[in-house]
Amino acid sequence: MNTAITLTKSGSMKNSVPQISDFDGVARENMLEALSFNGSKYMSAPYPAEKLTNEQLEQQRVNHFVKRLANFVDYANLLFFEIRDKKGGGDGVGYVIDFPDDLKIFDESRMELARLLERGRFSHRMGEIQNVEDFNLSEMKDCCVRMVLSVFAKHGFRWGETYDESGVPSIKPDYESRRFTLGYYKHHKAQEYLSQYIKSGDTVADVFAGSGIGGAIMACHLNIECVYLSDLRYDSPFIENSEGRAVRPGREDLFRYRPDMNLVALQAVFDLLPHELAPNIFSKIGGFIEDDATKLDKVGSLDIDWVIGEVPFGKNCPVGCQELLKDAVVKGLEISNKGVIFLMPSEWIPKLKTDLGSLSVLIENVTPNLSKANKRAMNYVCIKNS
Repeated sequence: MNTAITLTKSGSMKNSVPQISDFDGVARENMLEALSFNGSKYMSAPYPAEKLTNEQLEQQRVNHFVKRLANFVDYANLLFFEIRDKKGGGDGVGYVIDFPDDLKIFDESRMELARLLERGRFSHRMGEIQNVEDFNLSEMKDCCVRMVLSVFAKHGFRWGETYDESGVPSIKPDYESRRFTLGYYKHHKAQEYLSQYIKSGDTVADVFAGSGIGGAIMACHLNIECVYLSDLRYDSPFIENSEGRAVRPGREDLFRYRPDMNLVALQAVFDLLPHELAPNIFSKIGGFIEDDATKLDKVGSLDIDWVIGEVPFGKNCPVGCQELLKDAVVKGLEISNKGVIFLMPSEWIPKLKTDLGSLSVLIENVTPNLSKANKRAMNYVCIKNS
């Protein structure tokens, strides 16, 4: 099934969330197989059908929570050693982490989660924990989110859609966005900085959203109302002409991102956790919009507090990148209520200050200790609306 990318204006996709079952059998199997997950293997048994007392039901719930989380921890331990011992990597399918900083986040988070689980188990055996809510759910959830995103944000499998000359689509691995996506550790470091400006209830538009992974990170880490994902390559490059034939109206490339598939796959991993620890990504996704970051005709029709994004640079934008940034900043300031926040190479900042004149530019370096895998210094730059 060629699932359409949809836009909702309600501020949430809670009632229109795509499911793995929306995709055809081969795509669905590939989604979970490529992620190295077999959902049934990590799911504990359902609650028994017989009637139980409230105390027995709560005990079943605690046992279910502990078993499911223990299975996830066991898997994470196996996955860590598999990742650590793999060599090479880059564009292949599977978990080969080129950024040691991401692997460090995953390792520290899995050990902290195991410690929290063991402490909870001991307290439960001692009778100090009677309910699931008595576990340290907040810290456990933070660990789980960091573990999943540190693997999948940069290094996990993702999908796009290519077309033949007659307009027939085909789902393919999206190696392009995976190659150009920044390591999760940069996003992780930036959360404290971003939360100084992006407040509870804010609506955000990621105008260089690409594969949708950056939007998923914001949905998991920031206490926002919702994030709209926008990119030039979200719709098919073909349209039907008056004769019902598929024609290209001007776009030369024959590829579009499939953020719906990527986020469904990511949510499927989170759903292996106890539901008390699993974030609902789609509850914070406002919709997918095809739009030009320098024009924002569609995004501009929405009530947006912050325009945010990772500006293309290097091989992903060999020509005209800094002009693209300037135009995106100017347009973003025009349509947003509070301002813009863009991630960009450090050497671009002096020219941006010159181009924008007297506007206040607030800067946060997210690469103070550069890993060998990425030697280019990157900064989040926040420009507030007056």
